[in-house]
Amino acid sequence: MIDTHTSSQSSKMNSDLGSVSASLMLVKIFFLQVKKGKHLIPLLSLALLFLYLSLTSLLGQGVDKYLNHNLQTMLGADTQISINRDWHSTEVEWISTYADALSYFESYEVTLGGDAYSHTKLKAVDSTYPLNGEITIATNQQLAPKLVSHGPQVGEIWLEPHLARALKVDVGDSVTLGASQLLVSALLLNEPDRIIQGYSSDRRAMVSKQSLSSLEITPEKRQVLINHNGQTTVEHLKQLQKNSADIGVVSKLLNNYPMAHAWQRVQNFMGLISFVIVLLTCLCLWLSQRSHIEPIQSVIAVMLANGVKQTQIPLLVMSLILSILAVSFIPAIAIALVLATFVEQFVQQNMFETFELMWDMTGIGQALLMSVILYALLTIPSWVKLLKSTVRDLLEKRENNTVTFIVSGVCPVLSLLVVVFINTDNWTLTGILLAGLAVCLILLLALTWGMLSIAHRFLDGKGGVLAFVLLLMKQRMNVKIVQIVALGLSATLLLLCLRVGQDVNSALERALFEDQGNIFVTQANNTQKQAIEAFAVKHGGEAKQFKAFQSARVTHVNDITISQLDAPPSDSRTRLERNINLHWKLDQPKNIKVVEGQWQYEQRAIPAISMEQEVFEELNLSLGDVLTMQVGSQSRDFQIASVHHYRSGEDSITFWFVVHQAEVLVTSEQVYYMGSVDLPKQGLDNLGDIWQAYPSIRMLRVEELLSRVRSTIETFMYLTFAYGVFIALMSNLLVIASIQIHLQRDKLKNGLLLSFGLTEKQGRNMLIAEWAILTIVPVACAMTSVYLFIGQIYQQGFGFVYRPNEFMLLVESVAIVLAVAIGGVCLSLKQLKQSVTNLLEQRG
Repeated sequence: MIDTHTSSQSSKMNSDLGSVSASLMLVKIFFLQVKKGKHLIPLLSLALLFLYLSLTSLLGQGVDKYLNHNLQTMLGADTQISINRDWHSTEVEWISTYADALSYFESYEVTLGGDAYSHTKLKAVDSTYPLNGEITIATNQQLAPKLVSHGPQVGEIWLEPHLARALKVDVGDSVTLGASQLLVSALLLNEPDRIIQGYSSDRRAMVSKQSLSSLEITPEKRQVLINHNGQTTVEHLKQLQKNSADIGVVSKLLNNYPMAHAWQRVQNFMGLISFVIVLLTCLCLWLSQRSHIEPIQSVIAVMLANGVKQTQIPLLVMSLILSILAVSFIPAIAIALVLATFVEQFVQQNMFETFELMWDMTGIGQALLMSVILYALLTIPSWVKLLKSTVRDLLEKRENNTVTFIVSGVCPVLSLLVVVFINTDNWTLTGILLAGLAVCLILLLALTWGMLSIAHRFLDGKGGVLAFVLLLMKQRMNVKIVQIVALGLSATLLLLCLRVGQDVNSALERALFEDQGNIFVTQANNTQKQAIEAFAVKHGGEAKQFKAFQSARVTHVNDITISQLDAPPSDSRTRLERNINLHWKLDQPKNIKVVEGQWQYEQRAIPAISMEQEVFEELNLSLGDVLTMQVGSQSRDFQIASVHHYRSGEDSITFWFVVHQAEVLVTSEQVYYMGSVDLPKQGLDNLGDIWQAYPSIRMLRVEELLSRVRSTIETFMYLTFAYGVFIALMSNLLVIASIQIHLQRDKLKNGLLLSFGLTEKQGRNMLIAEWAILTIVPVACAMTSVYLFIGQIYQQGFGFVYRPNEFMLLVESVAIVLAVAIGGVCLSLKQLKQSVTNLLEQRG
C-alpha cells in the first residue's frame, strides 16, 4: 500500500506537470519518507563511508608528520650509515647528493685515565651533531637533566655517569687520552640516536672530533647521520648498499629502524581495516538497495499515473540521486571538519604543538568520487529497472527476472574491483583477504545449495517445522542465497577484524615497555640492587624485573681460540674479545624467539646454551658447536642448542648468551643484575645520591626516550581504536540491513502463512528454525574461512606467527550468531503480530 501522504501529494499534480516541479515533488516526498524511517541504512552507510574517507584525508598527513617528527627525534636522523673503514669518494658523493643535512661522527675503543683507568667507547662528533632532537646532559652530582643542541666543545669531554665513577672523576676534573688532557664539562645522559646504537653496559663518552686531531688513533667505526632531501627513494639506498656491500644502513625509508615493525603493523592494519570498511559499506548498500528503491518506485508509479511522462523519469531520478548524495555527504563533511578540528586542538595542547590539519581538498574530492562510484554501481540495477518499468510493473513490484538477477550480481563485482584498485596499497594482503572471501563464498554457495536441494529431495511431503522451513527456503532459493552470502561475507570480515584488532593491540601494548622503568640498570651486585630497590620505594617509584648474569669471556669454539676462528672480521668478533654478560634461565624467556634449534629443558652432560642470531651468523657457527667460556677463575663448556633473537615480550632486556638452566653458573663468582626502576620526578632529582653511595653501579637515564616511544605507540593505539569505532558502526548497520532485507522479503510469505491459520507457537518455532539456519550456516563458513587464512594474513601483513585461539574465535562467532538471530526473531515476531491484510498489501 502506498503511504497516504504520498497518494495525496501525487494526486494534486496536473497532467502538464513540469520536470522541475515533478523533481521537487519527488525530492520532498523522499525527505518525508526519510522522516518516517525509510532509506536510513543506505544514507547512514554513505555518510559513514564519506566521514571515514574525509577524516583520513584531513588527519592522515598531519598524523604522518607527527609520527615522522617523533621518529626523527628518536632516531636522530632519517638515515644512519656506518662503516668499518675509510669512506670511499663515491660514498661521500652519494651522501652529499641525497642529504639535506648531515653529521659525520666516529666511534673509538680507547682507554681513558683519571684517578683510575677504564675501557671506553668514545664517540667523536662534528659541529652539526645532533641533526634532530637534543642531547641530555647533567652538570652536577644530582644529575638534573639539561637539554643541549650541540656536542662538547674542543678540549672537553662528556662522560656517562658510571664511567665517571669508574674513572673516579667529577665535572670540572680532567681525564687523559694518550698524551691529551680533556676537561670533563658534563655527564652524558642520552643522545638522540642512541636507540639505534642500543643500550648496553659499555662505558661511553663523547668528544668533539677536533679534540682528537693531534692523536694518531684509528676509529673502530665511521658513521654519518642524514636528513634526506625530497629526491631520495628506497631505490637510491638499495643501490648504495649494492655498490658498498660492507656498509650498514638504518633508515626510515628501508623500515629497518627500531619500532619499524610496530609502525608497519599499524599501517597494514589500517590498510586492512580501511579495505574492510569500504567492503562493509558495499555490503550494506547491496543488501538495502531493494528497501531503498521500492518506496521511491511506488511514488514514481503514482506520478506516472497522474501525468508525468516516461521521458521525464531520468531527470527525476537524477535529481533524487543528487539529493540522496547531498543529504549523506553534507552532514558527513561537517562532522568530519568538527572532529578533525577537535583532534587538532587536542594534539596541539597535549602531544605535538606543531600538529596541523592538511586541508587537502583533492583528497576530499577523491573521497566523494569514490563514494559516488560505489553508490552508483551498487544501485544501478534498481535504477535501470525503475527507468524501464511500466506503471503496472512498478505497482506490482515484480520479482527480478534472470537477466536483472545476473546484472545485480555483476555490479557488486565491479564495485569490488573499484575498491581493490582504488583503495589498496598492499596487494599481497588484499590478495590473501580476497582469497579468504572467495573460499567463504564457495563454501556458502555449495553448503546452501546442497542443503536446500537435499532438503527438497528427502523432506518433500514430510511434516515438522524444520522440514517445512527448509522447503520454503528452497522455493525462494535466490532470495535466501543472497541473504546467506551477505551474512557470510560480513561475518568473515567481522571475525577477521576482531581477531586481528585484538592481537595488533596486544602487540602494541607490549611495545609500550610498561615493564621498563625510566632508569636502566646495566650492572649492579646484589647489595646495589637492593639499595636501588629501596631508593625507588622511598621516592614513590617501583623496581622492575631484574635479571641475573655473570661476567664471562668466550675463549674457544670447538677448542679453537677466538683469534684463530675461521670467521670474517665483525663487530661481534671484536666484542667477544672482551667480557660478555652470561645469563641463565630454565624456561625460554618470553622476549626472545628461537629461530634455530630447540630450547632444552633436560640437564645434559654439557650444558645447553642459546646464542643471539647475529653473533651466531657472523662467527659462522653451527648448532652443536661447543663454546668454552672463562667465568672468573673457572673454565666452562657449553653446547649451542638454539639460536634466538629479540621479540616484544615482558621486557626489553636480552642477552647474547643464555644457558638453559636454573642454577647459578659458578657459585663462587660474583653475580650481577640487569634491570630497571621507574622513578617519579622526585626520585630522578635525587638519583645522584645512589651514585655517590655506590660509585660502581652502572645506570642510564632513559626517561626521554621512553616518553617518545610510548607517545608514538599510544598514537598507534589511538589510530587502531578509531578504525575500530568505524568497524563497529558499519557492523551494526550491516546487521540491521541483513535483518531488514529478510523482513522486507518475507512479508508476503508471513501474510500467507497467517491466512492459512498459523498459530503463534508454530510461527515462533518456524522463525527460530529459519533464523538459526540463516545465521549458523554463514557464520560457520566464515569461521572456517578465517581459520584457514588468518595465519597467512598475520605472516604477510603483520610479521608475526598466528597463535590460534579457537575458543575466542568460537565465542565471537557465537556472539555474531546470537546478535543476528535474536534481532531477526524479535523483529519477525512483531511482524507476525500485524494483520494479514497489512502484510499482504505491504509485500516486498
